[in-house]
Amino acid sequence: MAIVSKIEPVPLQVELVDPFVIASTRLDRVDNVAVKLVVRDGTTGWGEVATLHPVTAETYDDALGAVRAAADALCGTGVDRAEALAERLADLGLHGASRCGIEQAWWDAVARETGVPLFRRIAGEGGAPSAVTTDVTLPICAPERARELAAGYRERGFETLKVKVGGELAADLERVLAVLSAHPMAALVLDANEGWSVEQTLEAVRALRERGARIAMLEQPVPRADLEGLARLTREAGTLVAADEACRTLDDVRRIARHRQASAVNVKLAKCGVLEGLQMLREARRHGLATMIGAMVETRLGTGFSAHVAAALGGFAVVDLDTSLLLQRDPITGGPALDGPRWRIDPTVTGHGGGVG
Repeated sequence: MAIVSKIEPVPLQVELVDPFVIASTRLDRVDNVAVKLVVRDGTTGWGEVATLHPVTAETYDDALGAVRAAADALCGTGVDRAEALAERLADLGLHGASRCGIEQAWWDAVARETGVPLFRRIAGEGGAPSAVTTDVTLPICAPERARELAAGYRERGFETLKVKVGGELAADLERVLAVLSAHPMAALVLDANEGWSVEQTLEAVRALRERGARIAMLEQPVPRADLEGLARLTREAGTLVAADEACRTLDDVRRIARHRQASAVNVKLAKCGVLEGLQMLREARRHGLATMIGAMVETRLGTGFSAHVAAALGGFAVVDLDTSLLLQRDPITGGPALDGPRWRIDPTVTGHGGGVG
């Protein structure tokens, strides 16, 4: 049993290369919180609380408070199962991103304590990790900047580009076409963050296909409450339609599958926590839904943990674990690293291997 001796928050604040602009918010700097969890034998695990308010319920100050509340509740106690930890964090009333960061640190500490890499603790013993190749995200920006970014990512070997849309349709189309002019063979994930209507989405799909675009996925094109519209796009758009904001819990996955409201789900551990995220992915696949694994705007600490999840489970339609590339500097030591679009995971390193300082 892992006896928790210390949990403490560590500020994780980094400037972005470009403002991260999506339909619902704008971020100029990552204001996240690293979680340092130490078990009685001195083994340390690390996790990350991602704050992208209002996409996440937490602000930076909320995240600090949540980690301190978990320390008060858990230090000096034994936590032997992931289910028990998730239940105790839920009893504290913590939101998804905070639960996620604390759970990540516990999973990491337990994997290190038992001498196994994190992907193996998730998947079970035996076998090598699946290859993990990520897309890369282009924010809402001027067409010229979008073209410049797309050209740079093409040179670095990225074959799937996730383009943020969801504003005024003509401007969105101009930006996507600028991306195509620089990387005409790219597979596109169009992420509207609830910003389009059904008709705007269908119009965009038609217009872009006429220009030769390869649309691999539409991610949450319509408001999360418009489940009928999401289902219609699933029937008519001719590509994968992923629920993101409309899929935050295990019950959401079951509803989406039962009513065919989407053909894919985007599971971000920061929405729901580690254990529920794993349950959501497995349940989605059981019902024949395609899966995407994504992140909030996280450093390599959080995305590296999710890369281990992707390596353990394999079979993702889209891996969207690129946000460490959007930062001006990398504050994380050790752990998985990105080589162009490919995550490098050392199968000899215990836990996920990352930390701060």
